Amino acid sequence: MSGEKLELEFEITSWTDDVAEGTWHGNDTNGWLQPMAVVSIEKWVVLLVEKAFDDEDAAHPWIKEGRLKLDFVVDTRVELYCEDGRALEGDTSSGLFVAYRAGIPR
Repeated sequence: MSGEKLELEFEITSWTDDVAEGTWHGNDTNGWLQPMAVVSIEKWVVLLVEKAFDDEDAAHPWIKEGRLKLDFVVDTRVELYCEDGRALEGDTSSGLFVAYRAGIPR
């Protein structure tokens, strides 16, 4: 099991009332990059919002009147896209992401 590797980087480029958007890229040796990116970005977004709440950052778009928008806590979901905004294809290793505060709209 030596030589197993996962590298992943992502950056939030914008926040709105309902979404956080950004870029991601990485590589791995097992084909788990995309699912690991989704889980990692979801957790990171939630931690950033919780930190903003703890720091009493009333300017954060997912915090309203000193309270977290309740649906974000359990419903934050991430979708990955190719760099041109199309759906992912095969083993795409970079692109855009959207973190939806209240779950992925269908």
